[in-house]
Amino acid sequence: MFSQLKPYLKEGKRRIKNRRSRERQEDKANRAEKQMSLKDATWVVLEDAWRHTTGNGRLPVGSRRLFYAVRSRIPEVTDKRFATDTGYQYFSQTLLPEYQKQRVGPVRSLWLMSTTTHGGRCTSRTPARLWISVRGT
Repeated sequence: MFSQLKPYLKEGKRRIKNRRSRERQEDKANRAEKQMSLKDATWVVLEDAWRHTTGNGRLPVGSRRLFYAVRSRIPEVTDKRFATDTGYQYFSQTLLPEYQKQRVGPVRSLWLMSTTTHGGRCTSRTPARLWISVRGT
């Protein structure tokens, strides 16, 4: 009886093998598309994240909250991730100011918190440009 079913068994195994091969090729192609740098991926999702966190510009947003929104959208664009210990620092001190220099756009309503020289906290909202101040100045 097995001799009569053997051709069908071989055909089934061949189909499964071909399907898995196609799936591997598609996954490989998808991974190649997702090899965008973290900086470029941030640029892609930043405006959408800003719109989401500010209610389309109606509410102010801090850089940390914006970072969380960007971080949650990064996997849609690339396989790369922010580092757990230095990710926010890289975003707020490198990527965000650079983005602001290139396009003064939706990031204009960020609320910035900095420490003044006398130890108090001050909050400033700059409508036209994002100013990242160094702590203690």
